[in-house]
Amino acid sequence: MLASSALRTASRMARTAAPRFNGLRAMATDTIPSDKDQQTGPRKVEMDFVEKYGEEYYLRDSIVPDDGTGTLANPIMIPAEGPSRVIGFECPTTHATFYFTLEKNGMLHYVKQLGIFFMMFDPKDIPDDA
Repeated sequence: MLASSALRTASRMARTAAPRFNGLRAMATDTIPSDKDQQTGPRKVEMDFVEKYGEEYYLRDSIVPDDGTGTLANPIMIPAEGPSRVIGFECPTTHATFYFTLEKNGMLHYVKQLGIFFMMFDPKDIPDDA
């Protein structure tokens, strides 16, 4: 009895045509999306910033501070919109690379190896007309 029931079900399934998959054809377009169209998250924020202001969102180049900067009265200001940012530097005596996390708490951060003060600020706090 169980075998005949299974045969009837199998024959019914064989008679009904399986739906045809046209998914790839339906998703096809005539254009390939650009890199900017496919970005999300931090990369999209960075690309939008470059488009709006014409400059890099994150400064990735090495910085050699001017004389008189990095002091207690004139710290090196680091822009960042997040709550913290990792900063790297090269020790002048050992030439080793060191990193520290700069927090956006209004406090100065002193790097003993360089003898320089750093402070983080939010670029959104600067007025557009400045």
